[in-house]
Amino acid sequence: MQQEPRAWIDALIDAGSFLPLDGSPTDPPVSGAGGEIVGGLAHVDGRGVVVYATDPRVSRGHIGARGAMRIRRLMDRAEEQGVPLVAFLASPGIAVDEGLASGEAYTRVIAANVRLSGVVPQLAAVMGPTMGAPAYSATLMDVVLFNRTRSHLMVTGPAVVEKMLGQTPTLADLGGAELHAGRTGIAQIVERSAEEQIASLRALLGFLPGNRIEDAPVAASAEPIEELPAIPAEPMVPFDMAALIGAIVDGSRWLELGAAHGPSLITAFARLAGAPVGLVANQSTVAAGAITADAARKAARFIRLCDAFHIPIVTLIDVPGFMPGVAEESRGLLRHGAQMCMAMQTQVPRLSVVVRKCYGAAAFLMLQTRAQDGDVALALEGSRIAVMGFDAARHLIYQEETGAVSEGELRRRYHDEHEAPARALAAGLVDEVLPAERLRARLIEHLGWLRRKRDRAIDERRRALWP
Repeated sequence: MQQEPRAWIDALIDAGSFLPLDGSPTDPPVSGAGGEIVGGLAHVDGRGVVVYATDPRVSRGHIGARGAMRIRRLMDRAEEQGVPLVAFLASPGIAVDEGLASGEAYTRVIAANVRLSGVVPQLAAVMGPTMGAPAYSATLMDVVLFNRTRSHLMVTGPAVVEKMLGQTPTLADLGGAELHAGRTGIAQIVERSAEEQIASLRALLGFLPGNRIEDAPVAASAEPIEELPAIPAEPMVPFDMAALIGAIVDGSRWLELGAAHGPSLITAFARLAGAPVGLVANQSTVAAGAITADAARKAARFIRLCDAFHIPIVTLIDVPGFMPGVAEESRGLLRHGAQMCMAMQTQVPRLSVVVRKCYGAAAFLMLQTRAQDGDVALALEGSRIAVMGFDAARHLIYQEETGAVSEGELRRRYHDEHEAPARALAAGLVDEVLPAERLRARLIEHLGWLRRKRDRAIDERRRALWP
């Protein structure tokens, strides 16, 4: 794909729908005249968006004062019209030769990013090396999309780092896809090419409403293509939660965010009977599904995004607890776990499903019972719900047992007395115990009843998605 802003825009929008705003760049574009920014109004699948792109061919993409003011006007229009804002970014920063003027003008962009947080969706597609103020603007947006070929996002480039610190990093070292997908979590979607990146951007827009007042768009319902997987009865046997997701969501299609960051939790958009939902699911093929600091931080941000834009949350639970150990405690597991707890107190519906195991403090976080103002809690037949698993509880509960009682018998007793989902049902923690074959239908039925759940008096309420 060409490194040219209109090529990016045209690949996203409906053909012929682009309406330039704030004038057209001169031909050829002239530095200092705002020509480094191309932007306007458009439609994606018939729905309105405001879109802008930096042009790396003009002043190498440096954004001057007029360019920044053009961006700000586009952002204001997105707020006024109540439509998503899409930014295609490839900029090494503000125009230094303009002095304070470009810096002051770009602070208006940053301020608008903060003001629009949770008001209209803000999506950033990083198409080339992006540094400084534009990089901060991207990071303040709701979702950041990369391609592995050209996307780089950083505070300062290699030349400055070498001059100031004597180090010689590459663009990838400072802000490549591997860094921001796996370590920082900033790049929530990473595709192989620009074409795939823009296709994912288009798909993402399909899950989001235009603004905080509207409901997310509903599509035609589609039966899953994939069959229900066999769910292992033994809780310590790894189980790929992706297989269950594919068997219950419309068309077996879902869009994952943050796949490489905190991978013991899956966060994804999908549809049930055409209605968008946000999935938060333990992935026991990674760290047995334990919640790490990175996983908790990722989940908290995703849940806040769903809550801001009225997308119900469905948790699919297969969790042994929070990840123990010095490394995770040092990464701030307590703080990030607490942020996930706070994020879970949503206004949108929360539906929980215990798929296999549900243990520890993580169980009470993931299982959104009525005690936490959750809406629906379901458990699959054969699942286990307890404060801890047998191996951890044995010495506490059965320390007086003699060798006359076999290990297998103790495990059966523990299951019947403490883990069986019937116990949770009797205690009021779950609303129903059901077979996996009925799960999709039940979720759809409950979502139908919960569709009108919302604090409708939120016109003046703004929700900051960061930190």
